[in-house]
Amino acid sequence: MDRIKSLFTKIKPLYAYACFTSFNLLIHLINYQRGIFGEYLDYLLYIAKIAICIFVLRSGEKPDDNAKSKVDLLFRLIIACDLFEMFVSFTMTSLTGLALWMLIGLLVIKFVLDWTVYARISRYTQRGFLWYFGNVGCVVLFAFYLKIGHLALLYTLIVLRLLIKVYVLRKPQMLALESASADKAETDMKAEAKLSNTWNKIALAVTVLLACVFLFLRYGRVPGQYELTTQSGKQTVRSSSERLGIISDNREEYSLTNWLPEWTGFHMEWHGIVDSETGDKTGAVYGNDLIFDDYGIAWDYSGHFIDTNGKNVITVSPFVMERRSGRMNLLIYAFDEYLNERQSYSNYESYLEYHSNITWQEKSVFDGNIRMYRSSDFNDHESSYFENHIAPFYSEATGTYGFINDKGKIIVSPNYIAYDDYNSDYELITLTRKFSGSKTIVNYKGEYILGRWGSFDYIIIDSHNKLLFAKKPNEIELYDFEGNRLNADSVYTNLGSYKYHGDIVVIGKSNSSDRQVYNAVVIDRNGNELFECAGYDEFYGYEDSTGSIKYVLARDNDTYNNNWVFLTRDGLDKIGGEYSEIQVLDGFELYENPVVIAVEAGSNNVSIMHCDGELIETGYRYEEYNSDYKLIEVSKEAVDGLTLYNYVDMNGELVFDRWTIGGLH
Repeated sequence: MDRIKSLFTKIKPLYAYACFTSFNLLIHLINYQRGIFGEYLDYLLYIAKIAICIFVLRSGEKPDDNAKSKVDLLFRLIIACDLFEMFVSFTMTSLTGLALWMLIGLLVIKFVLDWTVYARISRYTQRGFLWYFGNVGCVVLFAFYLKIGHLALLYTLIVLRLLIKVYVLRKPQMLALESASADKAETDMKAEAKLSNTWNKIALAVTVLLACVFLFLRYGRVPGQYELTTQSGKQTVRSSSERLGIISDNREEYSLTNWLPEWTGFHMEWHGIVDSETGDKTGAVYGNDLIFDDYGIAWDYSGHFIDTNGKNVITVSPFVMERRSGRMNLLIYAFDEYLNERQSYSNYESYLEYHSNITWQEKSVFDGNIRMYRSSDFNDHESSYFENHIAPFYSEATGTYGFINDKGKIIVSPNYIAYDDYNSDYELITLTRKFSGSKTIVNYKGEYILGRWGSFDYIIIDSHNKLLFAKKPNEIELYDFEGNRLNADSVYTNLGSYKYHGDIVVIGKSNSSDRQVYNAVVIDRNGNELFECAGYDEFYGYEDSTGSIKYVLARDNDTYNNNWVFLTRDGLDKIGGEYSEIQVLDGFELYENPVVIAVEAGSNNVSIMHCDGELIETGYRYEEYNSDYKLIEVSKEAVDGLTLYNYVDMNGELVFDRWTIGGLH
């Protein structure tokens, strides 16, 4: 215990300050790369640094009173700058204008003050040469970093500078607590302290007054300069915009702003809802334009979904709203804009790509981060925030996406840089993990179908057959929508360029004799392998009324012979001949049971294949398919050499008793 106590007493305030400032830089670089914390932890870092600076001031850890007064002044200025920077970071609304330059200026001033602290201390420790020479080396290293753009050099730079700081502080007389000028008159010291106290009080009073004025300008609302009449003509409302937004038949939106212009970076606007019939207002309490979906709810930019009356209908988890601090945004902006750090991530998708440029509904993520799944402005679907009871959100703090349910709870933590919802009902969602760019899948309940840490190069969702193709570096795995792996003993190696339609899927498997040659494996929607074959590149297969596939239509991939053939379920036998042209009539053609119209190669005769495997060879030449009447026009040669025309139905039966000359158009 005594040994531990002895070690603890050797931890000196200036060492603590040196270590913490280096740690602060390191943790912000890590946050830039990894997105691990938001603004609240950043404010704690501000407070921790200020506390350490106060600890240094109160410790008396200086070589003499002259050094103490000068270094104390530097630490007081550092504390003031940190307080001011935290205040600016908390109240700014955008990284532009005055707010941007204030942050830059404060960071530069703090860097100069920090440098001056060690420069002054180094005079008393006889290590000034080391401090100046070491910093020149750091500048050279930073210039080298700008050239090659690898973040590891910045980590090295921070550690190197910390070692230099520690070495500057390592001097026995530096850690002495005695004063070298103890003979100074006590009365003079009291007089100086009293004068200093007076000026401190004046400075504090002026600072508080200016802060109060600024807070009034930042959070106070300007009375709307426009007096507008509602669409009913019964009410008037003052608004900062020239017109009222229309929400519904009797609901309109107005807005107010604070006293600061947009160029300051502290500009803020609030929106409210007014009843055009009664004049009732919600008050201007919403942080931006209210965008209502077709179900009558809107995101209010402060953690709620509201209805057209302004009533909260869903309250989301507070973690959804966590943002980045002003200085973190500045660091991200600088790295992304000027240091070209993303070059180090060219081998895979990186969430750094959209660090500061993501917008939702033409709004900055600073203003709101809940996205609509669909917008009627871009497609025929209804506008909606939630599909299948879930909605995506963007976490500004981590730079990633997650999902909430319609109870406001997070069901998928924000760990992903992108999401793709392939099937129209959003039953399954493919997520792209940050850093690695690997894929995994969740369902609308937030359950990881392929495991939370599933790492696939890409995943293809076949919504019709309810099957998943998950690509790993050396193989492709097949899963159903419940996450059960199918045909685990089979090693699928390539999706190839196969085209398939209907109730089958086709995947490539390496030929046992040549890894570069792939055979096509035809699989039904239950995951059963039907057969393996080579030489075909496009397939059709449909279930009959019993749910079984009786035949598969396949096209030869030979450049000179692109004919189609009907293969049996096991792929061993052919039904009929070869066909140069086909037309498949399935659900898209409003056919309940798919039918194939096939034109025989050479003879041009038409055959009809039903999904139950019945092949009807009509013996007539094919002319065209009439989609209006769902009939096939056919022809034949008469005895006298004339061409006669008729129609057959999908059972191969002639429609008319008599054939006609010259076509049926």
